[in-house]
Amino acid sequence: MRKTVQQWLNLPKSSSLYDPYPPAGDIEMGLVHFDAVQNAFKIYQGAECDGTYDINADRILSGAGFLDFLLQVHMKEWVTGQHLKDLLDCVTCWLHREHGKLPQDFFDVIGGMNIGLDHPGAP
Repeated sequence: MRKTVQQWLNLPKSSSLYDPYPPAGDIEMGLVHFDAVQNAFKIYQGAECDGTYDINADRILSGAGFLDFLLQVHMKEWVTGQHLKDLLDCVTCWLHREHGKLPQDFFDVIGGMNIGLDHPGAP
């Protein structure tokens, strides 16, 4: 049985439930799809597939690249909170499947919001 991304993230590690994404190929999370052939994330403007805003997956492999993309998406007039949730769900699944890590671990920001500007190693 497939769970939502949030249900999957909160399961005990010993759970035998399936990951919320296929083992290969495209990943579809609501209004956001990862196209495996094009190696790109596609954010659909609406359920009718009126158009997409795309980014190559390689461009979000750094924390700065991912943050830049999130901010670009946020500035689109048609973007809703659902688009952003679906994007984060899709990226989470893709990173886990392709790189074996969840986003906070992949971008090395676990506990980052607890670090002040006066902390050694802070920018």
